[in-house]
Amino acid sequence: MKYTVTATDAVQQQLADIYLRAADKNAVQQASDRIDVILKFAPEKAGAELGADRRLLILWPLAVVFRVLPDDYRVEVLRYRYLGR
Repeated sequence: MKYTVTATDAVQQQLADIYLRAADKNAVQQASDRIDVILKFAPEKAGAELGADRRLLILWPLAVVFRVLPDDYRVEVLRYRYLGR
């Protein structure tokens, strides 16, 4: 089943700021695209549990914290972090 991936405007802005400041914008874009696909199709198996209902997925140069809402077939992105230099 395909999940809908959502994020607040503030979280979307985090990703935009990361992209604008990144030395390798292509790597950020590719990681973001791959994260989106993973979260749409297999979010409950992606990454590692952080506790409670949160998970962490790392695809260099990005890390993303998210939670899965299986009853709604929805994934909520909570935070992006840039791991590159």
